Amino acid sequence: KAEQIVYEENRSIVYWRVFRSDNNSTTMDLGSAEISAYDANSVLVTFHSAHRLKAMGIPLRPFLVVKSIKNTFLDHLRNYQKLFQ
Repeated sequence: KAEQIVYEENRSIVYWRVFRSDNNSTTMDLGSAEISAYDANSVLVTFHSAHRLKAMGIPLRPFLVVKSIKNTFLDHLRNYQKLFQ
C-alpha cells in the first residue's frame, strides 16, 4: 500500500493505492479520505474510493463489494472520530 498525506491548515487528505493484499482478496483499491474543519465543533470526513475485490479467486460483483466494504469504512469513521474528540 502506498499513501500520501497532504496537510493544510484546516484539512488533511490521505491518498492511497493498494498494490497487493495479504489475503489476495483485493485486485484494486485506490482512493482518498479528506478530513476538514466543518465549523467550530464539527469535522467533515469525505471518502472517495474504488475497489475490485474477489472471494476464493472469483471477482465480486459491484453490489457485493459495496456491502462488504460498508462496515470497514464505518469502522474507519469511528476511529477518525475518536481522534478528534
